[in-house]
Amino acid sequence: MNVVLDDGFWTRASRDEARAWAATLGVPLHLYTLTLPEAEARRRVALRNAEPGQLHIAPETLDLFWSRFEPVGPDERCVPLPR
Repeated sequence: MNVVLDDGFWTRASRDEARAWAATLGVPLHLYTLTLPEAEARRRVALRNAEPGQLHIAPETLDLFWSRFEPVGPDERCVPLPR
């Protein structure tokens, strides 16, 4: 049965941990990536912040999030998705 884990996997360590976990279970794991330039991410957050009832993300919070993200390395097995 296929299962989708919707997780940020923001760090190499978290992605490696998921790979190791799947290996101990003997199941295949496919990580899919969606890359987005920082300027576009900020534009989308600003648009969403302007909509009533949406979760507001302050620019300072986005700065913190962005600084903690570790991009996928060229040696990682990931499937890129189109923007």
